[in-house]
Amino acid sequence: MQEEQFPHFHITSLQHTLQDAPIGVILADGRGRCLFANEACCQIFGVGNLGMRGFGWAGYLPVEDRQPTIDTLKKTVRNRERKNHYKFRIEHPQKGTRDCCADVCLLIAERSKIPHVMMYIRDESAEYEAACGAKAANAAYRELADRMKTMMTLIEDIVFEIDGNKIFRDVWVADESRLFMPKERFLGMTIAGAFGKEWAPMFADPVNQAIQTGRQTTLEYRHTDPAIEKSYRLKVIPIRQRSRPEDQRLIIVIQEITEEVERNRALKETQAGLEQSNELLNISEQLSHTGGWEYNLVSGEVSWTNQMHVILGVSEDADFSTFDSNLPLFPGPDRDVVIQALEKCKVDKLPYTIEVRIVTSRQEIKWVRVRAVPVVENNQVVRLRGALMDITKEKLEAIELLEAKEMAERAAQVKSDFLSVMSHEIRTPLVGIIGASNHLKQVHSPEQEDMLNNLLFSSEHLLRLVNDVLDFNKMESGQLRLIQAEFNLVELIENIKNQFQAMAEAKGIEVVAQVDEVVPSQITGDPTRLSQILYNLVSNATKHTDQGQVTIAVRELSRADTDVTLHFSVKDTGPGIPEVYHEEIFKNFKQLAQLPNQQYVGFGLGLTITKRLVELHNSHIQLKSSPGIGAEFCFDLHFALPSPTTSLKVHPHPSDPIAHPGRLRGMRVLLVEDNQISTKVVSKQLEQLGMVPDCAVDGEEALRYLASAPYSVALVDLHMPKMDGYVLSEIICREYPDIQIIILTADIMAETRLKLAKLNILDILNKPFRPADLVTALSKVKL
Repeated sequence: MQEEQFPHFHITSLQHTLQDAPIGVILADGRGRCLFANEACCQIFGVGNLGMRGFGWAGYLPVEDRQPTIDTLKKTVRNRERKNHYKFRIEHPQKGTRDCCADVCLLIAERSKIPHVMMYIRDESAEYEAACGAKAANAAYRELADRMKTMMTLIEDIVFEIDGNKIFRDVWVADESRLFMPKERFLGMTIAGAFGKEWAPMFADPVNQAIQTGRQTTLEYRHTDPAIEKSYRLKVIPIRQRSRPEDQRLIIVIQEITEEVERNRALKETQAGLEQSNELLNISEQLSHTGGWEYNLVSGEVSWTNQMHVILGVSEDADFSTFDSNLPLFPGPDRDVVIQALEKCKVDKLPYTIEVRIVTSRQEIKWVRVRAVPVVENNQVVRLRGALMDITKEKLEAIELLEAKEMAERAAQVKSDFLSVMSHEIRTPLVGIIGASNHLKQVHSPEQEDMLNNLLFSSEHLLRLVNDVLDFNKMESGQLRLIQAEFNLVELIENIKNQFQAMAEAKGIEVVAQVDEVVPSQITGDPTRLSQILYNLVSNATKHTDQGQVTIAVRELSRADTDVTLHFSVKDTGPGIPEVYHEEIFKNFKQLAQLPNQQYVGFGLGLTITKRLVELHNSHIQLKSSPGIGAEFCFDLHFALPSPTTSLKVHPHPSDPIAHPGRLRGMRVLLVEDNQISTKVVSKQLEQLGMVPDCAVDGEEALRYLASAPYSVALVDLHMPKMDGYVLSEIICREYPDIQIIILTADIMAETRLKLAKLNILDILNKPFRPADLVTALSKVKL
């Protein structure tokens, strides 16, 4: 016989329903342990409720009757028998031996599906029969038993009895004021007549369903008056199935569940915070195993569902019926967590969730998530109900994810260290190349001018390539940020154009700048990143154009009092790019397939960085091109406009040596640099400015110079043998506070600047640097 054919019950509802019944009732588990005994049963046995719990009730049976009675209960569960009737005796503490009989019915718990038994007990002794009359007692018992078996899932509230024609036959209510009309008026009325056309369908539908299926139906609803914020649960339970509708009987129970609804809402709000901390774990698969449990803090008993045995790897015969018998399942530290959570719940009276380990019977270690909800009575926690979920898979995946994250962080650090070293190794020789080229530019012959210009252009291009790699790394790690500074847009465009003028003339093409007259010359933004965007675009355009021209155009799209939006475009007359490659060229180091009549098909990182820099400005870059008509890259950028007072200020160009003729000449400078080429280049630049440099190859030699002569400024390289620039700078700051330190370094990583900032050193020259950059830094020295 399937479990669905047996009555289902909820233990709390059953206790409320049967507590005051005039017939003795015991609810027991499949082993015969008493879970609940009503008041009438306690009077029959002559003991209190606690004395009946567990196997206490069996202790009041004669020794020879105890085991047969318990075996009868086990047999009912084992054989799934619907009903069993038998006689037994009890030893009443005051009245002596009493003859009793019991009807045993099989029940199924609503949530756990665990079979239980219900015993309806009657005292058949002469004293009981003389007081009540045997015939009347039998009739009362059988009528009540029929109803109790069908009402055992109900919570005491408002109860209606109706027939198959939906006519009210009886009404039970503790407080008649809760009805909207006197209960006598319900008798003989139909549901439609009692509730009216507007509300009758809501109540009639579950009744019709219960009549058709013969099963209990449930409906939860709000009060019919919107102004009254109350919630109710309606249950319809078939009692008697007959062929004629007037002989059928159903029970309608209406229970107010406002507090339950509010409690559930509060519970969800509490669990929301817990779920947030577990969000990383919840993205993996849902828990495949969940077991239910209940812990009675009064009796100390623990109940499990079948799935708990599966998760914990123990047989159903294993005895884990007490809290103390459950504790050994948890290893020592986890056991403490379980006990602490329980004690805190007793005080706070709030649900909790913990994640702990368990050890199965096969000595397997599993991770479980334990969730518990307290049941509070008289302001005390009397029971805990909850679930135990196997989250071993989630935990292992989380550990793997954490290890992968740590591995990725280590890889990122290795990458950053590699880029720092490579930047230093490449930039250091560039110091000599760019420095020597700038020096030769002042003394070269006319025949050497083209070669010298090409050398300067190539070295600048190589320097930009190194910067692109570092910028790309910053973008990938999210470290690149825009600055806000006022600059002259027209001068910036003109400088970009001039940088490519020599290369363009060598190829027989022209670089043209077209800036509309209405475009403001002074704007506020990041001039470095804008220059980088335009430089990359003009560089590619010039490289791929063999005839015609490259045009840099700027026009105004819109303007307000404090900001302006400008449209930029770089257009060439080269061979163009097929549409199929429009997305490809923005990918990292992408090399396109060889195109007809095109010598250059590689785009490196330039366009990738350009696209990301434009996106960093909250914009996007567009490409308009097709074979034979050239290519145009365009984008829109938003800039702030400087205030009128700021725009009217005139600032002398700090990089112009003429602006500081007297300040630099004769200044005593200590140059600390271990690279001979860099030392020669920088010292030559200092001498051309009229300065007197002393050169040290490491920190120890620099200290000897410092002890023998006064200096206004110290140019210090960071990476040196014996004593590096960090240690030397710290000594100078401490022992020679009047000397200003300017750091010379090829390491431009953010970590380097942060480390120097902690020493209060903010003046840094990135290698390689132009003579104008050196002048700018020296012009800030306080004499």
